[in-house]
Amino acid sequence: MPRTPLPSAFAALAPTGAAKQALDKKNAAKELETKKRKAVAAAVRKKERDVEKARVAEVDEALAERKRQRHVEREVARHREVAPSVATVPSAAAVVDDDGDDEAARFGVDVVHYVGRDPPYLGESDFEDRETLRNTLGAKWVAGEKLWGAPNVSVLAALLKSQLWTPLGLGEVGCTQLLALLAARERKAQAKAEAEAERRRILEAEEKRKADQLAEARRLDEERRAAAAAKEEEERAEALRNRTNALPPEPDEVAAVREFGVEPDTVLKSATWDSLGPNFGISLEARILRYLDLLQPTVCRAAAVEELNAHARDGKVFVWNW
Repeated sequence: MPRTPLPSAFAALAPTGAAKQALDKKNAAKELETKKRKAVAAAVRKKERDVEKARVAEVDEALAERKRQRHVEREVARHREVAPSVATVPSAAAVVDDDGDDEAARFGVDVVHYVGRDPPYLGESDFEDRETLRNTLGAKWVAGEKLWGAPNVSVLAALLKSQLWTPLGLGEVGCTQLLALLAARERKAQAKAEAEAERRRILEAEEKRKADQLAEARRLDEERRAAAAAKEEEERAEALRNRTNALPPEPDEVAAVREFGVEPDTVLKSATWDSLGPNFGISLEARILRYLDLLQPTVCRAAAVEELNAHARDGKVFVWNW
């Protein structure tokens, strides 16, 4: 059987054309894969940079907006300090003067001249309508002119709406324009009244807010003062007790001195009264109770307690003289 010839080392080092083509394809595929990985990595890095830029831009925008808000708040605070709060209240005149319309241009010079004269506003009517004009619509008979007239604009509007009475010197169109003028003035008057009511409401609300703030400030100040006074009293009481060798009182001892009528300030000030005897090993309350127990039977305990309280109130040192 013939032997299979062994591969030559030179043949491995010098591949044939087919092997070389396969090797070139393999190397090209590796190079392409490497380029793809680099391109993907570059795209990922670019995306991360874009995200970071967007985040930085968002942070910068938020900081800028916060800066603008602080500037606005400072300007508002400065304006409030300079200008009184009433300046923010809408004025009735600003509400009523709607664009500064010229009544003469809108309703006619004759109409404005008619309603601008002093009442009564004269007009013409039929004789048979006199009772309705007087009793129902409120017209007044002007004897000197021998005409029915309106004593005020309210009656004037009622007479115009009734169509039983015509303003002197105005035709049908003038009546319509006059009624429209009265309605416009009524709307303006109503708007003015509403604006004034709103102005008063805002002023009252502002006054109430200021009063509430003042009351709250006073309440907080009183609370702080009371807390400071309580703390000071507690520190003073603690200092008086610490000056002695007295023990803290028992609840029954506190109840007993209270029942006798001994004031709390008397108990504290008794720490400096040597005539009540030694205070080692007992409380200040027990020391006072011991003093009351040692009194002679002929001594009234109520009088003794009142004497202790009086010395404490007057700031005098108590001396046992019973």
